[in-house]
Amino acid sequence: MHTNLTRPNNMFELLAEIELSSFLFAITCILLLLVFAFMVVFFITYNRNLEIQRKLKRMDDEHKQHMINSNLQTLELERQRFAEDLHDEIGASLSAIRLYVGSIDNQVNDDHIKDQLKEVKHTIDQSMVSTRRIAHNILPPGLEIMGLSKIVEDLVQQLHLTHKLKVDITTESQMPKLNYQKELILYRVLQELFNNTIKHAEAKKANLQFSCKNGFYLITYSDNGKGFNMNDLQFSGIGLSNLNNRVNMIGGTYQVITAPSEGFYVEISVPLSATSAI
Repeated sequence: MHTNLTRPNNMFELLAEIELSSFLFAITCILLLLVFAFMVVFFITYNRNLEIQRKLKRMDDEHKQHMINSNLQTLELERQRFAEDLHDEIGASLSAIRLYVGSIDNQVNDDHIKDQLKEVKHTIDQSMVSTRRIAHNILPPGLEIMGLSKIVEDLVQQLHLTHKLKVDITTESQMPKLNYQKELILYRVLQELFNNTIKHAEAKKANLQFSCKNGFYLITYSDNGKGFNMNDLQFSGIGLSNLNNRVNMIGGTYQVITAPSEGFYVEISVPLSATSAI
């Protein structure tokens, strides 16, 4: 009888152990599933947060670029208006004064007064030339008809006369023509590069090349100046920021290569089919 009572107890204990093992296994599986589900949710949430951050940054960058483009467009409109006023109003006023002084000169016989009037006319003539030059630099005439490379040749001649900077220009035959606004922006970029060469690089010679390759309008510019340290914070103050903003505005890219005593080199690339702000 004792043996018969023990066997059922052992069976109950065995069944209990099996049930406990099954229960623990089930709990373990559930915990593993919960951990896995948590990891999946965490991974999805993390990726979504990253995507949201990227979108916000992209929107922020696009907003900043939109503001920069808007400011540059406003500045360009103001420049054009100023150039037109300078040429039409100031130029016309100087011409009227020149005629008035000439009429006075014809009415006087005093040699001393005539000499003074001659100096006045000479000063007015110089002012008229300077006014035209400033107006043309701000709003280059003929850009829309002749194109960028031809207009830059006139600018280079002025630089050689006024600053003794010799610029060799090479233009590929049958260069495509960009729209007026894009060429005007590139004209501003080249003005900035020339200005940096004269004021900062202490160079006497520069090279400018216009070419087209694989659907891109290319401008390469270099000088034999003192060069700059790319890590130097002052480098950003010599026109690189303006270069960046203007090139971005027309959907282009650029690459700068420079080092102390190694001169300055930049290549600007503008897609001929670029989608840009202008």
